[in-house]
Amino acid sequence: MLSAAVSSSVILGLLHLSNLTFQSVDATMQQVFYALILGLALSFIRILTNGLWVGILLHSLIDFQPTIATGGSAATNWGSLLLIFLPLFVISLLWPWFSDRLLLKKKGETPFS
Repeated sequence: MLSAAVSSSVILGLLHLSNLTFQSVDATMQQVFYALILGLALSFIRILTNGLWVGILLHSLIDFQPTIATGGSAATNWGSLLLIFLPLFVISLLWPWFSDRLLLKKKGETPFS
């Protein structure tokens, strides 16, 4: 689960590089950063609920932000962005890791076998 969550989140983040065509590099890098972390959070929600609908609803609500409707966003302070998203990153990364370990323990395997 961890590798699927991380790889899909990295892809989601990198897809936001296409925004370089109409906004600043700094704003785009911030979008890549928080899209990656929100991708992990949506993976966390997917594992927790064992369904897609909650994640789909949350992603839809995120997409209704006024800055998305105007076609671009300005860069914000990296410090506040890190303050908000780093705890979410840690929680969203640890959940699939613990889930993987729990599944392996149930099967009687070790994490590195």
